[in-house]
Amino acid sequence: METSSRRRAHTYWIIGIALILAYGISRGSEWHGSATLHTVMEAVGTLLALLVGVMALVRYYTLKGTVFLIVGAGFLGTAFLDGYHTIVTSAFFKASMPSDLGSLTPWSWIASRLFLSVFMVLSWITCLRAARSGEMTRGNEGAVYLFTGLFTLTSFLFFVLVPLPRAYYPELFFGRPEEFIPAVLFGVALVGHLRLGHWKDHTFEHWLVLSLIVGLIGQTVFMSFSTALFDFEFDAAHLLKKVSYVCVLTGLLVSMSSIFLSERAATKQLKAVISRTKEMAREAELANLAKSEFLANMSHEIRTPMTAILGFTENLLGSDHSESDRLDALLAVRRNGEHLLELINDILDLSKIEASKMTVERIETPLAKLLLDVVSMMRPRAADKGVAMRTIAGNPIPDRIMSDPTRLRQILINLIGNAAKFTEAGEIEIRLTTIDARGARRLRFEIEDSGPGMTAEQAAALFRPFGQTDSSITRKHGGTGLGLTICRRLAELMGGEVRLDYSEPGKGSRFVVELPLIEAPGAILLEDFTIDSATSSGSAAPEPEQSAPSLTGRILLAEDGVDNQRLITFHLKKAGAEVDIADNGRIALEMIDAADERGNAYDLLITDMQMPEMDGYTLATELRARGCTIPIVALTAHAMASDRQKCLDAGCDDYASKPLDRFALISTCAQWLEIGTSSHPTGSRSAPAADPGDEPFITETAA
Repeated sequence: METSSRRRAHTYWIIGIALILAYGISRGSEWHGSATLHTVMEAVGTLLALLVGVMALVRYYTLKGTVFLIVGAGFLGTAFLDGYHTIVTSAFFKASMPSDLGSLTPWSWIASRLFLSVFMVLSWITCLRAARSGEMTRGNEGAVYLFTGLFTLTSFLFFVLVPLPRAYYPELFFGRPEEFIPAVLFGVALVGHLRLGHWKDHTFEHWLVLSLIVGLIGQTVFMSFSTALFDFEFDAAHLLKKVSYVCVLTGLLVSMSSIFLSERAATKQLKAVISRTKEMAREAELANLAKSEFLANMSHEIRTPMTAILGFTENLLGSDHSESDRLDALLAVRRNGEHLLELINDILDLSKIEASKMTVERIETPLAKLLLDVVSMMRPRAADKGVAMRTIAGNPIPDRIMSDPTRLRQILINLIGNAAKFTEAGEIEIRLTTIDARGARRLRFEIEDSGPGMTAEQAAALFRPFGQTDSSITRKHGGTGLGLTICRRLAELMGGEVRLDYSEPGKGSRFVVELPLIEAPGAILLEDFTIDSATSSGSAAPEPEQSAPSLTGRILLAEDGVDNQRLITFHLKKAGAEVDIADNGRIALEMIDAADERGNAYDLLITDMQMPEMDGYTLATELRARGCTIPIVALTAHAMASDRQKCLDAGCDDYASKPLDRFALISTCAQWLEIGTSSHPTGSRSAPAADPGDEPFITETAA
């Protein structure tokens, strides 16, 4: 911008000096024009002034810049005065005028130049006011047009009615000293615009300054030295007047062209915004449809097991049922409750991933055992339909790797489970290989089935949240449409990917999981990794139920829910523990203090973290602040990792989430009861010794 303004300033100096030198070289020229040439030049000047005035007013009514109103009205009035000057000085009208051509011609010229110079000064004043106010103001159009009309009408009447004095004074140094009246005003306007500085970065003001330079030199250097009509100075000044008009016209054309280009660019940008807005509206509509379908599916997924749970529970309230019927009803309630828990876990996983709160581990993972467990779990579903399930290793595979076993298991259960769910005949093959990709070793799982396959359109929507490839799938097979989305996000968090490698309607699909391969220290390469369930029995043998350890010691349960009090107390007492109940944290604190005073301290505190009056966080913090070392197991319905850490930070030693796993709860209690009873054999408490590097054992049954 600075280079451009400097270049423009140099241009002004060059033009001014060049015009002055041109006059010095041409002075004394014997050129002598004619009335006809003068009439032609003034006719051209009239048309130019009229064109400039109209374009400036169009520009004003487009963007309401007052300077364009002033320039437009000034040139419009100048066009009328130039036209009048052309007509009254022609041979046709000169006989009817009260003055001869020697006086009428220069004085009517002066009227046009004086009028335009006044408006040039007004244009500078207008720009100055706008610069000081900081905003583009709208001019008083009525006053401007009224002044223009009165000036031109007064000039017309003056030249028709009043005899004019002589205009040439050859005895003086300047033959036409009256030319300095408009020249002074042109000079004031020029200095004002130059000092204002808009010419540096505004195209129109740049050309306006050029016009003022040319007009000022035409008045002071050429016309003021004219000694007779139609001499060299006279005609040169008339020519420079036309040049000054062309300068303003050029500025308007360039300015309006830039406006047109910017408007076209803005229009193009607006069209792009409109197109993007329409696209976003379509995406939002599709998202709303997907979420609406998801909610409908969710409603179905929740209501179906709830119907079974409530129905079988109601049946159990009756007395006319055999022991076998009661057992079947209880198993149905448990099965449907587990389905509800799985549904909640999917939603929690997705919400944690979307909120960037999902974390993954990198610990030793028994790859062979994990895959065998998943295949054994899914084998009965495939075998019941006569579908073979094979697991093949394409090359030697390490038996142990460094990964996140929980998330890897979750991914494989979902993908292999989908293959078993949708495949009605044929086989399912799980191929496990190691590959080198981009200089790094990768572990690759391929899950290929002979199921229904998918179209390209269905495959494109496969990994979108809240949706399935076909709503009829949900009605037939169930599910929320979240599994594949979760799998892909989990794989990405682990540094890998999940993708659909192949699918064709009627032929099946192949999904691929690729993860970084980091062998665990001392891992063994397995050559034979083949599992063939085609010859396996159709159903897996049920695993023997784990027997919970027995409990010995006094447990205080702080829980405000009556049903949970009864359920947890039942399990703990059945395992052998002595249990007392506190309805909230305040009561629990009082009971712990009373037991310590009696010398019969509690060996373990199990506390819900959300309770009235005093919650579990406050209870644990208060106990630790008093120096109490009783082991505390947090019990909460929250399943986020941040909630687990919050419990530990409050002073809890362990954590269990609702709904409770009976075996896990009793095992956790047995571990901490052993510590609790050994820490105060005579009723006193002291903190158990612990390795500072050890972390507390965490039980989270709703992972």
